[in-house]
Amino acid sequence: MTTREDPLYQRDYQRAYRKAHPERKAFHNRRYNRKHRKRLKAKYDEWRKANPAAAYGYSRAWVLRNPEKGRAYQAVIRALRNGRLTRGCCEVCQSSDVHAHHDDYSKPLAVRWVCAAHHKDIHRKEILL
Repeated sequence: MTTREDPLYQRDYQRAYRKAHPERKAFHNRRYNRKHRKRLKAKYDEWRKANPAAAYGYSRAWVLRNPEKGRAYQAVIRALRNGRLTRGCCEVCQSSDVHAHHDDYSKPLAVRWVCAAHHKDIHRKEILL
């Protein structure tokens, strides 16, 4: 049965479409995530509290895959704690809820302060600072 009412046909069609058009899927995922950001973050935080060992494992695996990025991240955390570095405002929208963006991970304290939304845009090359 290859009709549109058949759930297996719909599933296979959707999978083939997503595979053929990954840029459209990525666009819709970004739009959905921005729209439901607070709810998704609350759900993620709840999962991290319920599964601390798994959450630590994912964080540790990321550091092992990205040692230079991990060292830069830790250097920023230590510098903020010690007072050698202070958090600024987003360079694009002046938001005070900011991330440290590294243009060069070999210079761990040379950071740009950008909000989460603009940080993602920078990494997707949608904004050039």
